[in-house]
Amino acid sequence: MISSNRIGNNLILLFLGLALVCGHVYAKASPATELGDKIIQSCDRNVNHFILDKLAANRIVMIGEAHGSSACMQRVVSVLNAWVDTLDHADAKTTQVPAKLYLFLERDSADVKGMYDYFKTGDISFHLEPGSILFSKFTTANIEFWSDLRSFVKRVDLINTKRSAENKIQFEIVGPEVLYDTFHNPMEASAKYFFFERDINSSNNIIKRLNDHPDYKGLIYYGGAHLSKVEELKSADTMSEYGYYMAYYLDREFGPKGGIYRIGITAPRTPLPWLDSAEAAPGTDYGIDDSVFAGVDLFEKTGHREHKGDGAIMVMHWNTREKPVAQVWSERIVSAVMNNLDSVADYSGDYRARYWPRIAAYMSAVSGLPIEKIDPEDRKAINSTIARWRKWHKTTPPDYVAEIDSLTIWKRLINLMASDTSQSDRYDTLIAMNLGMRPMTPVVHVMGRRIDQFRDSLTQNHDRIVTENLIHLLWVATPAEEKKAIPILQKLTGQRFATAKEWTIWWRGKQRGR
Repeated sequence: MISSNRIGNNLILLFLGLALVCGHVYAKASPATELGDKIIQSCDRNVNHFILDKLAANRIVMIGEAHGSSACMQRVVSVLNAWVDTLDHADAKTTQVPAKLYLFLERDSADVKGMYDYFKTGDISFHLEPGSILFSKFTTANIEFWSDLRSFVKRVDLINTKRSAENKIQFEIVGPEVLYDTFHNPMEASAKYFFFERDINSSNNIIKRLNDHPDYKGLIYYGGAHLSKVEELKSADTMSEYGYYMAYYLDREFGPKGGIYRIGITAPRTPLPWLDSAEAAPGTDYGIDDSVFAGVDLFEKTGHREHKGDGAIMVMHWNTREKPVAQVWSERIVSAVMNNLDSVADYSGDYRARYWPRIAAYMSAVSGLPIEKIDPEDRKAINSTIARWRKWHKTTPPDYVAEIDSLTIWKRLINLMASDTSQSDRYDTLIAMNLGMRPMTPVVHVMGRRIDQFRDSLTQNHDRIVTENLIHLLWVATPAEEKKAIPILQKLTGQRFATAKEWTIWWRGKQRGR
Protein backbone atom coordinates (compact mmCIF):
# COMPACT_ATOMS: atom_id res chain seq x y z
CA MET A 1 0.00 0.00 0.00
CA ILE A 2 1.40 3.40 -0.95
CA SER A 3 0.95 6.02 1.73
CA SER A 4 -1.00 9.19 1.04
CA ASN A 5 2.08 11.28 1.78
CA ARG A 6 4.13 9.36 -0.76
CA ILE A 7 1.44 9.72 -3.41
CA GLY A 8 1.13 13.40 -2.61
CA ASN A 9 4.86 13.98 -2.92
CA ASN A 10 5.03 12.21 -6.25
CA LEU A 11 2.06 14.10 -7.61
CA ILE A 12 3.71 17.35 -6.66
CA LEU A 13 6.89 16.25 -8.45
CA LEU A 14 4.94 15.38 -11.56
CA PHE A 15 3.19 18.74 -11.65
CA LEU A 16 6.12 20.86 -10.56
CA GLY A 17 5.62 23.19 -13.51
CA LEU A 18 1.97 23.65 -12.51
CA ALA A 19 2.51 24.27 -8.81
CA LEU A 20 5.97 25.76 -8.77
CA VAL A 21 5.10 28.78 -6.72
CA CYS A 22 2.11 27.46 -4.82
CA GLY A 23 3.60 27.30 -1.36
CA HIS A 24 2.69 24.34 0.85
CA VAL A 25 0.29 22.05 -0.98
CA TYR A 26 -0.57 18.48 -0.13
CA ALA A 27 -2.24 15.77 -2.15
CA LYS A 28 -5.05 13.63 -0.88
CA ALA A 29 -4.84 9.88 -1.23
CA SER A 30 -5.48 8.50 -4.70
CA PRO A 31 -4.80 4.95 -5.93
CA ALA A 32 -1.72 5.09 -8.12
CA THR A 33 -2.96 2.43 -10.48
CA GLU A 34 -6.20 4.31 -11.18
CA LEU A 35 -4.30 7.50 -11.90
CA GLY A 36 -1.85 5.61 -14.13
CA ASP A 37 -4.73 4.11 -16.08
CA LYS A 38 -6.33 7.53 -16.57
CA ILE A 39 -3.05 8.92 -17.87
CA ILE A 40 -2.62 6.03 -20.31
CA GLN A 41 -6.11 6.59 -21.66
CA SER A 42 -5.95 10.39 -21.87
CA CYS A 43 -2.39 11.59 -22.38
CA ASP A 44 -0.88 12.59 -25.70
CA ARG A 45 2.45 10.84 -26.32
CA ASN A 46 3.28 13.36 -29.02
CA VAL A 47 4.13 16.42 -26.91
CA ASN A 48 4.63 18.66 -29.93
CA HIS A 49 1.16 17.71 -31.16
CA PHE A 50 -0.20 18.37 -27.68
CA ILE A 51 1.23 21.90 -27.58
CA LEU A 52 0.33 22.77 -31.18
CA ASP A 53 -3.21 21.55 -30.57
CA LYS A 54 -3.49 23.97 -27.65
CA LEU A 55 -1.94 26.74 -29.74
CA ALA A 56 -4.54 26.18 -32.46
CA ALA A 57 -7.39 26.39 -29.94
CA ASN A 58 -6.10 29.22 -27.74
CA ARG A 59 -4.79 32.71 -28.28
CA ILE A 60 -1.81 32.10 -26.03
CA VAL A 61 0.11 29.08 -24.84
CA MET A 62 2.47 29.55 -21.91
CA ILE A 63 5.29 27.11 -21.28
CA GLY A 64 7.07 27.25 -17.94
CA GLU A 65 10.78 26.59 -17.73
CA ALA A 66 13.36 25.81 -15.10
CA HIS A 67 16.03 28.43 -15.85
CA GLY A 68 19.12 26.99 -17.47
CA SER A 69 17.57 23.58 -18.18
CA SER A 70 18.32 22.20 -21.63
CA ALA A 71 15.23 19.95 -21.41
CA CYS A 72 12.90 22.95 -21.40
CA MET A 73 14.75 24.92 -24.07
CA GLN A 74 15.06 21.94 -26.39
CA ARG A 75 11.32 21.31 -26.04
CA VAL A 76 10.58 24.84 -27.29
CA VAL A 77 12.89 24.36 -30.28
CA SER A 78 11.23 21.03 -31.03
CA VAL A 79 7.75 22.61 -30.92
CA LEU A 80 8.80 25.41 -33.26
CA ASN A 81 10.19 22.97 -35.79
CA ALA A 82 7.06 20.82 -35.53
CA TRP A 83 4.99 23.97 -36.17
CA VAL A 84 6.92 24.70 -39.36
CA ASP A 85 6.79 21.02 -40.38
CA THR A 86 3.00 21.24 -40.21
CA LEU A 87 2.86 24.42 -42.26
CA ASP A 88 5.42 23.18 -44.75
CA HIS A 89 3.45 20.02 -45.48
CA ALA A 90 -0.03 21.46 -45.47
CA ASP A 91 -2.00 24.21 -47.09
CA ALA A 92 -1.52 27.17 -44.75
CA LYS A 93 -5.02 28.37 -45.66
CA THR A 94 -6.72 25.25 -44.36
CA THR A 95 -4.56 24.04 -41.50
CA GLN A 96 -5.66 25.05 -38.00
CA VAL A 97 -2.07 25.69 -36.94
CA PRO A 98 -1.46 29.46 -37.03
CA ALA A 99 0.80 30.77 -39.79
CA LYS A 100 1.70 33.83 -37.73
CA LEU A 101 3.41 33.33 -34.39
CA TYR A 102 5.18 35.42 -31.78
CA LEU A 103 7.66 33.74 -29.44
CA PHE A 104 7.75 35.81 -26.26
CA LEU A 105 10.94 35.28 -24.27
CA GLU A 106 11.87 36.53 -20.82
CA ARG A 107 14.04 39.26 -22.33
CA ASP A 108 13.79 42.97 -23.12
CA SER A 109 13.86 44.63 -26.53
CA ALA A 110 17.61 45.35 -26.38
CA ASP A 111 18.32 41.67 -25.65
CA VAL A 112 16.19 40.57 -28.58
CA LYS A 113 17.86 43.08 -30.90
CA GLY A 114 21.19 41.61 -29.84
CA MET A 115 19.82 38.14 -30.50
CA TYR A 116 18.80 39.06 -34.05
CA ASP A 117 22.24 40.62 -34.58
CA TYR A 118 23.69 37.29 -33.47
CA PHE A 119 21.43 35.47 -35.96
CA LYS A 120 23.09 37.52 -38.72
CA THR A 121 26.70 37.40 -37.54
CA GLY A 122 27.10 34.42 -35.22
CA ASP A 123 28.80 36.72 -32.67
CA ILE A 124 27.48 36.09 -29.14
CA SER A 125 29.49 38.90 -27.53
CA PHE A 126 26.39 41.04 -26.94
CA HIS A 127 25.08 38.51 -24.41
CA LEU A 128 28.33 38.08 -22.53
CA GLU A 129 28.47 40.62 -19.74
CA PRO A 130 29.19 40.09 -16.04
CA GLY A 131 25.57 40.40 -14.94
CA SER A 132 24.74 37.37 -17.11
CA ILE A 133 28.01 35.47 -16.94
CA LEU A 134 28.03 35.39 -13.15
CA PHE A 135 24.39 34.28 -12.92
CA SER A 136 24.58 30.58 -12.04
CA LYS A 137 21.57 29.66 -14.20
CA PHE A 138 23.08 31.23 -17.32
CA THR A 139 24.50 28.06 -18.82
CA THR A 140 25.88 26.77 -22.09
CA ALA A 141 22.36 25.43 -22.67
CA ASN A 142 21.24 29.06 -23.08
CA ILE A 143 23.84 29.59 -25.80
CA GLU A 144 22.77 26.35 -27.43
CA PHE A 145 19.19 27.64 -27.37
CA TRP A 146 20.21 30.83 -29.20
CA SER A 147 22.09 28.73 -31.74
CA ASP A 148 19.02 26.56 -32.30
CA LEU A 149 16.80 29.63 -32.69
CA ARG A 150 19.28 31.00 -35.20
CA SER A 151 19.01 27.79 -37.24
CA PHE A 152 15.22 27.90 -36.93
CA VAL A 153 14.98 31.50 -38.19
CA LYS A 154 17.19 30.60 -41.15
CA ARG A 155 14.92 27.65 -41.86
CA VAL A 156 11.81 29.85 -41.89
CA ASP A 157 13.54 32.35 -44.19
CA LEU A 158 14.50 29.57 -46.60
CA ILE A 159 10.97 28.16 -46.68
CA ASN A 160 9.54 31.64 -47.28
CA THR A 161 11.68 32.09 -50.40
CA LYS A 162 9.49 29.42 -52.01
CA ARG A 163 6.17 30.87 -50.86
CA SER A 164 4.00 33.61 -52.24
CA ALA A 165 3.81 36.91 -50.37
CA GLU A 166 0.37 36.17 -48.92
CA ASN A 167 1.34 32.65 -47.84
CA LYS A 168 4.58 33.28 -45.99
CA ILE A 169 5.19 31.96 -42.50
CA GLN A 170 5.32 34.89 -40.08
CA PHE A 171 7.55 34.39 -37.04
CA GLU A 172 9.04 36.93 -34.66
CA ILE A 173 10.83 36.76 -31.32
CA VAL A 174 9.66 39.44 -28.90
CA GLY A 175 11.14 40.58 -25.61
CA PRO A 176 8.25 42.03 -23.55
CA GLU A 177 10.36 42.90 -20.52
CA VAL A 178 10.64 46.61 -19.79
CA LEU A 179 14.15 48.06 -20.09
CA TYR A 180 15.20 48.52 -16.49
CA ASP A 181 18.71 49.33 -15.26
CA THR A 182 18.86 46.89 -12.37
CA PHE A 183 22.52 47.18 -11.47
CA HIS A 184 22.73 50.97 -11.32
CA ASN A 185 19.67 51.38 -9.11
CA PRO A 186 19.68 50.63 -5.39
CA MET A 187 18.98 46.98 -4.68
CA GLU A 188 15.79 47.69 -2.73
CA ALA A 189 14.32 49.68 -5.64
CA SER A 190 15.36 46.99 -8.13
CA ALA A 191 13.86 44.25 -5.97
CA LYS A 192 10.61 46.16 -5.65
CA TYR A 193 10.41 46.56 -9.42
CA PHE A 194 11.37 42.94 -10.08
CA PHE A 195 8.82 41.44 -7.71
CA PHE A 196 5.92 43.88 -7.78
CA GLU A 197 5.92 45.82 -11.07
CA ARG A 198 7.66 43.68 -13.65
CA ASP A 199 4.94 41.10 -14.34
CA ILE A 200 2.18 43.59 -15.04
CA ASN A 201 4.43 45.68 -17.29
CA SER A 202 5.55 42.65 -19.29
CA SER A 203 1.97 41.39 -19.50
CA ASN A 204 0.77 44.74 -20.79
CA ASN A 205 3.41 44.64 -23.53
CA ILE A 206 2.28 41.15 -24.58
CA ILE A 207 -1.38 42.18 -24.51
CA LYS A 208 -0.74 45.29 -26.60
CA ARG A 209 1.32 43.39 -29.18
CA LEU A 210 -1.35 40.70 -29.62
CA ASN A 211 -4.25 43.14 -29.66
CA ASP A 212 -2.46 45.23 -32.28
CA HIS A 213 -1.93 42.08 -34.38
CA PRO A 214 -5.06 39.95 -33.94
CA ASP A 215 -4.00 37.43 -36.59
CA TYR A 216 -0.98 36.34 -34.53
CA LYS A 217 -0.86 33.70 -31.79
CA GLY A 218 1.55 33.87 -28.87
CA LEU A 219 3.88 31.16 -27.54
CA ILE A 220 5.21 32.43 -24.22
CA TYR A 221 8.31 30.83 -22.72
CA TYR A 222 8.95 32.11 -19.21
CA GLY A 223 10.17 30.91 -15.84
CA GLY A 224 7.69 28.55 -14.20
CA ALA A 225 6.76 30.98 -11.43
CA HIS A 226 5.16 33.33 -13.98
CA LEU A 227 2.55 30.66 -14.82
CA SER A 228 0.70 31.21 -11.55
CA LYS A 229 -2.72 32.78 -11.99
CA VAL A 230 -3.52 33.35 -8.31
CA GLU A 231 -2.32 35.89 -5.78
CA GLU A 232 1.02 34.86 -4.32
CA LEU A 233 3.28 36.01 -1.52
CA LYS A 234 6.28 37.67 -3.19
CA SER A 235 9.34 38.20 -1.07
CA ALA A 236 12.51 40.21 -1.52
CA ASP A 237 15.29 40.78 0.99
CA THR A 238 13.58 43.79 2.50
CA MET A 239 9.88 43.24 1.83
CA SER A 240 7.08 40.69 1.56
CA GLU A 241 3.82 41.49 -0.17
CA TYR A 242 1.09 39.66 -2.03
CA GLY A 243 0.92 40.15 -5.76
CA TYR A 244 0.28 38.52 -9.11
CA TYR A 245 2.40 36.89 -11.78
CA MET A 246 2.05 37.13 -15.54
CA ALA A 247 -0.50 34.36 -16.07
CA TYR A 248 -3.03 36.19 -13.91
CA TYR A 249 -2.98 39.31 -16.11
CA LEU A 250 -2.92 37.38 -19.39
CA ASP A 251 -5.71 35.07 -18.29
CA ARG A 252 -7.81 38.08 -17.34
CA GLU A 253 -7.28 39.55 -20.82
CA PHE A 254 -7.39 36.52 -23.10
CA GLY A 255 -9.36 33.93 -21.14
CA PRO A 256 -12.74 35.08 -22.53
CA LYS A 257 -11.25 35.57 -26.03
CA GLY A 258 -10.02 32.14 -26.90
CA GLY A 259 -8.18 31.19 -23.78
CA ILE A 260 -4.74 30.92 -22.33
CA TYR A 261 -3.18 27.53 -21.81
CA ARG A 262 -0.50 27.10 -19.15
CA ILE A 263 1.77 24.10 -19.58
CA GLY A 264 4.40 23.32 -16.99
CA ILE A 265 7.40 21.22 -17.94
CA THR A 266 8.94 19.02 -15.29
CA ALA A 267 12.16 17.14 -15.84
CA PRO A 268 12.51 14.49 -13.12
CA ARG A 269 15.97 13.41 -12.03
CA THR A 270 14.80 9.85 -11.53
CA PRO A 271 11.84 7.80 -12.80
CA LEU A 272 8.66 7.76 -10.72
CA PRO A 273 8.07 4.04 -10.03
CA TRP A 274 4.48 4.54 -8.98
CA LEU A 275 3.69 5.78 -12.50
CA ASP A 276 5.32 2.84 -14.28
CA SER A 277 1.93 1.77 -15.56
CA ALA A 278 1.54 5.13 -17.31
CA GLU A 279 4.84 4.94 -19.17
CA ALA A 280 4.84 3.18 -22.51
CA ALA A 281 8.64 3.13 -22.60
CA PRO A 282 11.50 4.80 -20.73
CA GLY A 283 12.43 8.19 -22.11
CA THR A 284 9.04 9.00 -23.59
CA ASP A 285 7.35 12.35 -22.98
CA TYR A 286 3.66 13.07 -22.76
CA GLY A 287 1.18 15.88 -22.32
CA ILE A 288 -1.86 15.72 -20.08
CA ASP A 289 -4.91 17.96 -19.75
CA ASP A 290 -5.95 18.90 -16.24
CA SER A 291 -9.35 17.38 -17.08
CA VAL A 292 -7.68 13.98 -16.68
CA PHE A 293 -7.63 14.66 -12.98
CA ALA A 294 -11.34 15.28 -12.56
CA GLY A 295 -12.15 13.43 -9.37
CA VAL A 296 -8.51 13.38 -8.29
CA ASP A 297 -8.29 16.02 -5.58
CA LEU A 298 -4.68 17.17 -5.92
CA PHE A 299 -4.76 20.10 -3.55
CA GLU A 300 -6.29 20.74 -0.19
CA LYS A 301 -8.02 24.09 -0.03
CA THR A 302 -7.77 24.70 3.70
CA GLY A 303 -5.41 27.60 4.29
CA HIS A 304 -4.24 27.83 0.69
CA ARG A 305 -5.55 29.11 -2.61
CA GLU A 306 -5.98 26.33 -5.14
CA HIS A 307 -3.29 26.61 -7.81
CA LYS A 308 -3.63 24.49 -10.90
CA GLY A 309 -2.80 25.10 -14.53
CA ASP A 310 -4.53 23.78 -17.61
CA GLY A 311 -2.14 20.96 -18.37
CA ALA A 312 1.23 19.40 -17.79
CA ILE A 313 4.06 17.95 -19.80
CA MET A 314 6.14 15.13 -18.40
CA VAL A 315 9.56 15.39 -19.99
CA MET A 316 11.28 12.10 -19.20
CA HIS A 317 14.68 13.73 -19.23
CA TRP A 318 17.45 12.32 -17.09
CA ASN A 319 19.22 15.56 -16.32
CA THR A 320 22.79 16.02 -17.43
CA ARG A 321 24.75 18.74 -15.73
CA GLU A 322 24.45 22.09 -17.47
CA LYS A 323 27.61 24.13 -16.98
CA PRO A 324 27.26 27.79 -15.95
CA VAL A 325 29.07 30.02 -18.40
CA ALA A 326 31.16 31.36 -15.49
CA GLN A 327 32.72 27.87 -15.30
CA VAL A 328 33.61 27.69 -18.99
CA TRP A 329 37.28 28.45 -19.42
CA SER A 330 37.64 30.41 -22.65
CA GLU A 331 39.43 33.53 -23.82
CA ARG A 332 36.12 34.80 -25.22
CA ILE A 333 34.50 34.76 -21.76
CA VAL A 334 37.55 36.26 -20.06
CA SER A 335 37.68 39.06 -22.63
CA ALA A 336 33.97 39.74 -22.17
CA VAL A 337 34.44 40.10 -18.41
CA MET A 338 37.52 42.27 -18.85
CA ASN A 339 35.73 44.55 -21.31
CA ASN A 340 32.90 45.14 -18.85
CA LEU A 341 34.78 45.59 -15.59
CA ASP A 342 34.35 49.35 -15.63
CA SER A 343 30.58 48.96 -15.70
CA VAL A 344 30.79 46.61 -12.71
CA ALA A 345 32.76 49.23 -10.81
CA ASP A 346 29.91 51.66 -11.57
CA TYR A 347 27.19 49.38 -10.15
CA SER A 348 25.22 50.75 -7.22
CA GLY A 349 26.91 50.10 -3.90
CA ASP A 350 24.47 47.26 -3.10
CA TYR A 351 25.15 45.39 -6.32
CA ARG A 352 28.87 46.09 -6.25
CA ALA A 353 29.01 44.50 -2.77
CA ARG A 354 27.14 41.46 -4.07
CA TYR A 355 28.92 40.94 -7.38
CA TRP A 356 32.47 42.05 -6.67
CA PRO A 357 33.39 38.90 -4.63
CA ARG A 358 32.10 36.72 -7.48
CA ILE A 359 34.15 38.63 -10.03
CA ALA A 360 37.23 38.44 -7.81
CA ALA A 361 36.81 34.65 -7.49
CA TYR A 362 36.29 34.27 -11.23
CA MET A 363 39.39 36.33 -12.06
CA SER A 364 41.40 34.30 -9.57
CA ALA A 365 40.30 31.10 -11.26
CA VAL A 366 41.22 32.22 -14.77
CA SER A 367 44.40 34.10 -13.90
CA GLY A 368 45.92 32.18 -11.02
CA LEU A 369 46.14 35.39 -9.00
CA PRO A 370 44.97 35.18 -5.36
CA ILE A 371 41.53 36.51 -4.46
CA GLU A 372 41.91 40.06 -3.23
CA LYS A 373 39.65 41.07 -0.39
CA ILE A 374 38.55 44.62 -1.19
CA ASP A 375 35.93 46.85 0.36
CA PRO A 376 33.35 47.30 -2.45
CA GLU A 377 33.00 50.92 -1.36
CA ASP A 378 36.70 51.55 -2.01
CA ARG A 379 36.54 52.61 -5.66
CA LYS A 380 40.26 53.42 -5.74
CA ALA A 381 41.18 49.88 -4.68
CA ILE A 382 38.72 48.40 -7.20
CA ASN A 383 40.19 50.44 -10.05
CA SER A 384 43.71 49.46 -9.01
CA THR A 385 42.76 45.78 -9.00
CA ILE A 386 41.10 46.08 -12.40
CA ALA A 387 44.30 47.65 -13.75
CA ARG A 388 46.36 44.69 -12.46
CA TRP A 389 43.96 42.20 -14.07
CA ARG A 390 44.14 44.04 -17.37
CA LYS A 391 47.93 44.04 -17.26
CA TRP A 392 47.90 40.29 -16.63
CA HIS A 393 45.45 39.73 -19.48
CA LYS A 394 47.54 41.78 -21.90
CA THR A 395 50.91 40.29 -21.01
CA THR A 396 50.12 36.67 -20.07
CA PRO A 397 47.08 35.40 -21.99
CA PRO A 398 46.58 31.72 -21.04
CA ASP A 399 45.99 28.85 -23.44
CA TYR A 400 42.79 27.54 -21.88
CA VAL A 401 42.53 24.47 -24.10
CA ALA A 402 45.99 23.37 -22.97
CA GLU A 403 45.13 24.21 -19.34
CA ILE A 404 41.98 22.08 -19.51
CA ASP A 405 43.81 19.19 -21.19
CA SER A 406 46.52 19.21 -18.51
CA LEU A 407 44.05 19.91 -15.65
CA THR A 408 46.21 22.95 -14.81
CA ILE A 409 43.22 25.14 -13.94
CA TRP A 410 42.00 22.83 -11.18
CA LYS A 411 45.48 22.09 -9.84
CA ARG A 412 46.08 25.83 -9.59
CA LEU A 413 42.78 26.40 -7.80
CA ILE A 414 43.52 23.58 -5.34
CA ASN A 415 46.91 25.15 -4.55
CA LEU A 416 45.27 28.55 -4.04
CA MET A 417 42.70 26.96 -1.75
CA ALA A 418 45.46 25.35 0.32
CA SER A 419 47.43 28.60 0.63
CA ASP A 420 44.51 30.91 1.51
CA THR A 421 42.25 29.34 4.13
CA SER A 422 40.31 32.61 4.51
CA GLN A 423 38.85 31.98 1.02
CA SER A 424 38.56 28.20 1.31
CA ASP A 425 34.77 28.13 0.97
CA ARG A 426 34.83 30.23 -2.19
CA TYR A 427 37.55 28.08 -3.77
CA ASP A 428 35.70 24.94 -2.72
CA THR A 429 32.58 26.11 -4.57
CA LEU A 430 34.58 26.97 -7.72
CA ILE A 431 36.34 23.60 -7.79
CA ALA A 432 33.51 21.32 -6.66
CA MET A 433 30.83 22.64 -9.00
CA ASN A 434 33.15 22.46 -11.98
CA LEU A 435 34.16 18.88 -11.18
CA GLY A 436 30.54 17.81 -10.66
CA MET A 437 30.91 17.44 -6.91
CA ARG A 438 28.76 18.87 -4.14
CA PRO A 439 30.18 22.07 -2.59
CA MET A 440 30.93 21.67 1.11
CA THR A 441 30.99 24.72 3.36
CA PRO A 442 32.59 25.37 5.74
CA VAL A 443 35.65 23.36 4.72
CA VAL A 444 38.44 24.93 6.72
CA HIS A 445 38.37 22.21 9.42
CA VAL A 446 38.60 19.37 6.88
CA MET A 447 40.91 21.17 4.48
CA GLY A 448 43.44 18.37 3.99
CA ARG A 449 40.78 15.74 3.39
CA ARG A 450 38.88 17.99 0.99
CA ILE A 451 41.99 18.76 -1.06
CA ASP A 452 42.74 15.05 -1.24
CA GLN A 453 39.18 14.47 -2.57
CA PHE A 454 39.74 17.03 -5.31
CA ARG A 455 43.10 15.62 -6.31
CA ASP A 456 41.69 12.08 -6.36
CA SER A 457 38.87 13.26 -8.60
CA LEU A 458 41.36 14.78 -11.05
CA THR A 459 43.33 11.53 -11.15
CA GLN A 460 40.34 9.21 -11.47
CA ASN A 461 38.22 11.30 -13.85
CA HIS A 462 40.77 12.91 -16.19
CA ASP A 463 39.06 11.93 -19.44
CA ARG A 464 35.56 12.87 -18.25
CA ILE A 465 36.66 16.25 -16.89
CA VAL A 466 38.62 17.17 -20.02
CA THR A 467 35.90 15.93 -22.39
CA GLU A 468 33.06 17.70 -20.60
CA ASN A 469 34.93 21.00 -20.28
CA LEU A 470 36.13 21.06 -23.87
CA ILE A 471 32.62 20.33 -25.16
CA HIS A 472 31.21 23.23 -23.14
CA LEU A 473 34.11 25.39 -24.32
CA LEU A 474 33.08 24.83 -27.95
CA TRP A 475 29.90 26.87 -27.43
CA VAL A 476 31.93 30.02 -26.77
CA ALA A 477 35.34 29.14 -28.21
CA THR A 478 37.45 31.51 -30.24
CA PRO A 479 38.41 30.08 -33.67
CA ALA A 480 41.88 29.26 -32.32
CA GLU A 481 40.43 27.44 -29.29
CA GLU A 482 38.01 25.44 -31.47
CA LYS A 483 40.88 24.39 -33.75
CA LYS A 484 42.85 23.08 -30.75
CA ALA A 485 39.94 21.54 -28.80
CA ILE A 486 38.34 19.31 -31.44
CA PRO A 487 41.44 17.14 -32.13
CA ILE A 488 41.83 16.54 -28.38
CA LEU A 489 38.17 15.53 -28.11
CA GLN A 490 38.48 13.23 -31.10
CA LYS A 491 41.56 11.57 -29.60
CA LEU A 492 39.97 11.12 -26.16
CA THR A 493 36.61 9.80 -27.38
CA GLY A 494 37.20 8.24 -30.78
CA GLN A 495 34.34 10.38 -32.13
CA ARG A 496 34.64 12.59 -35.21
CA PHE A 497 32.15 15.38 -34.60
CA ALA A 498 32.92 18.90 -35.78
CA THR A 499 30.41 21.21 -34.06
CA ALA A 500 29.42 22.07 -30.49
CA LYS A 501 25.88 20.83 -31.18
CA GLU A 502 27.03 17.41 -32.39
CA TRP A 503 29.39 16.96 -29.46
CA THR A 504 26.71 18.07 -26.99
CA ILE A 505 24.09 15.64 -28.32
CA TRP A 506 26.61 12.79 -28.13
CA TRP A 507 27.72 13.73 -24.61
CA ARG A 508 24.16 13.95 -23.29
CA GLY A 509 23.41 10.51 -24.70
CA LYS A 510 26.55 9.12 -23.10
CA GLN A 511 25.67 10.64 -19.73
CA ARG A 512 22.24 8.99 -19.89
CA GLY A 513 23.87 5.63 -20.54
CA ARG A 514 22.80 5.35 -24.16
